[in-house]
Amino acid sequence: MDSRTLILAGSEVMGVIAVMLLTGLSKSIRQRPLLGFKYPRREAVISLTLFSLLLALSILFYSGTIPTPQPFVNIPRELWQQLVAGLAALLLVLALLYVRRQPIRSAGWNKAMLSPSLRLGLALAFLAVFLRGAIFSLMDGVSPAELNGLVVWLLLALAETTIFQGYIQLRLTSFFGDRFGWLAAAAVFLLWQLPRLLLQPETLWIHLGLAAVQAVLISWLMKRSGHVAGIALYRAVSEWIWLL
Repeated sequence: MDSRTLILAGSEVMGVIAVMLLTGLSKSIRQRPLLGFKYPRREAVISLTLFSLLLALSILFYSGTIPTPQPFVNIPRELWQQLVAGLAALLLVLALLYVRRQPIRSAGWNKAMLSPSLRLGLALAFLAVFLRGAIFSLMDGVSPAELNGLVVWLLLALAETTIFQGYIQLRLTSFFGDRFGWLAAAAVFLLWQLPRLLLQPETLWIHLGLAAVQAVLISWLMKRSGHVAGIALYRAVSEWIWLL
């Protein structure tokens, strides 16, 4: 990964922050109060207990203790492994919501905010394509393998964003407050990725730094927008650009 790539990634982050600060003035996309809970301490304890199980699941997947099935589409095996682990974690979250009889909006899927969130996600996705210089690659056409990668990233981003910026962040914010809850969620999301990053020790610090910036950024986006759909859309496109 050369310095030019890092500079382009940095320009994307700054562009996203600028757009969010500007759209905060809009009536359709502006900071809205996030969901509160009757017993925030209990919810925080449950969410952190859930995360401990998810972290153990991540370790089992990336250590090879739980074998990952062979991918049935033409994508990198590492990305396929991420998707399988993310979907398995999402199933645990959905099961917990069902058992506790909590609505899906308590995981960041508020129906009333879906449309503005998707518009925001599209705007940020186009911004990422432009600032990262991927527009010319797209004009040359997208191969079937690259298209498969986009679909996989959309599924993975939806799963992980629902878990960490939806279910966990809303509960940590309810307990720790608006100032620190989203930072705690960013730290939790970064820890979830650590077992995967440790598989490549030669590039660990670079990828750990990028993952930390991304975790803080998308958790902040959740704090500002209050819905996971647009954040997942932006993250999927931003990550997919690395495959082009």
